[in-house]
Amino acid sequence: MFLKLHMSRSRFIAVAALLIAFGWSLWTILRPGEESATPPPSIGDMIGRAKDASDASSPGVRKTAAGDSFTFAHGGRPVTVDLEQVRRSHELLVRQPPASPDFTAVGAPDPDFSFLTWAAREFRGEETIKTRKCWVIEFRKPERTGPHSVVRLYVDQSLGGLMRMQAYDWSGKRALDYMVTAGKKVNGELTAKSAEARHYELGGKRVVEEVEYRLP
Repeated sequence: MFLKLHMSRSRFIAVAALLIAFGWSLWTILRPGEESATPPPSIGDMIGRAKDASDASSPGVRKTAAGDSFTFAHGGRPVTVDLEQVRRSHELLVRQPPASPDFTAVGAPDPDFSFLTWAAREFRGEETIKTRKCWVIEFRKPERTGPHSVVRLYVDQSLGGLMRMQAYDWSGKRALDYMVTAGKKVNGELTAKSAEARHYELGGKRVVEEVEYRLP
């Protein structure tokens, strides 16, 4: 009985020693170098990295919280537009009284930039506005409320300020055209000195109101 137990124990020790030796050999071969002791990525990490790479190759992929910034791929590199700066570049403008008696109605509300919080957004290319190269970004409203379904922004590529904004109604017709007419550089940012807006009748081409905005 003692001999049988002794043999079983010896066999167990031999098997355990073999497994330890095999494991150590495998670790010696596969272990990273002294300067690179970072463990290999998990499957979850690899899936996440693959998804990020796929997103980065697709224009218009949103990377940050709505209303803060928007990142898209252009020319093989990521480009980030500061949407808060877009809003800030126009926040000091004041609506002026109508200059023409033809436009004396109460009028449409001023652009409030609430569309910057819309999550559905897409990079639409580049365009030049008044000699300034601009990124074109399109926002789509997720629910069918309010007069505008789509808002298109033209953002100065180098200074980050808004150069133009176009809004479209639910039938796809242009409802608002907002354009910067003068600007200045303040602390490295483009600040609008004046702008004008044309409001169109819903579903039509007739201008129903023209509004001018200036710094106080």
